[in-house]
Amino acid sequence: SEYWVKATSLLHTDTTGKDLSDPANVRFYLISGMQHGGGSNSSGVCQQVQNPTNPDAVLRALFVALDAWVVDGVAPPKSMVPRAGDGTGVFATVTPESLTGVVSQTALGWPTIPGATYNGLITTRYALDWGRSFKEGIISNLPTRFEAKAAYPIFVSKVDADGNEVAGVRLPPVAAPVATLTGWGLRRAGFGENDGCEGAGQSIPFKVTKAERVASGDPRLSLEERYTTHEGYVAAVAGAAKKLEAERFLLPEDAQRYVDQARASNVLR
Repeated sequence: SEYWVKATSLLHTDTTGKDLSDPANVRFYLISGMQHGGGSNSSGVCQQVQNPTNPDAVLRALFVALDAWVVDGVAPPKSMVPRAGDGTGVFATVTPESLTGVVSQTALGWPTIPGATYNGLITTRYALDWGRSFKEGIISNLPTRFEAKAAYPIFVSKVDADGNEVAGVRLPPVAAPVATLTGWGLRRAGFGENDGCEGAGQSIPFKVTKAERVASGDPRLSLEERYTTHEGYVAAVAGAAKKLEAERFLLPEDAQRYVDQARASNVLR
């Protein structure tokens, strides 16, 4: 969510939008397709059901990696974030007159999903004039002023054909998905319709069969087309979980938990 509502790309770029090298003692990780905080299965004031993706399994693995880094000098997994230089970062454009930012649907790769609105709305951050002495810790312009309404360049992760983010740590619900999972959401009618839904994301499920998908005009493959059978889905989740375990983004017991949950699910049963 924070790439959409908090301009998080500024953590690892300069003020012109160019990638910065990570400090030697720092790593950055985007948990792909996750809203702010823990997951939710309600829609609230948003248009879609919010995103249930839970980060706890990744956090457990990264705490173990952090301990090994500090105590034993074993380097943690490399940073996993969208980058301007490798094409995974999609820049927002800003209209100075309205002070709004928009991420182009075409540039992002967002599919046109029936019943799901996309307007590309993104929070922007502006260069503020706090006065000539600000570098010395003295604020002489208060309230502050925009410097010719200049916005910092910010970007988000490009998405795949399903609308799921390609950059970051892709947990099994993103790597072997049953829905499009986003970190951004929009408000529904009566609650500032089509404004940003704060830190809420979205979970937009796939159709079960090809016939249902074609009838609805949904461009995303159905569960049937992706996995054929329930066993095929379990195998896809297992492959994604084992890959993350090998990369040290999941502990073995958490990787197995994803497999057990997939096996117990009703996907294609």
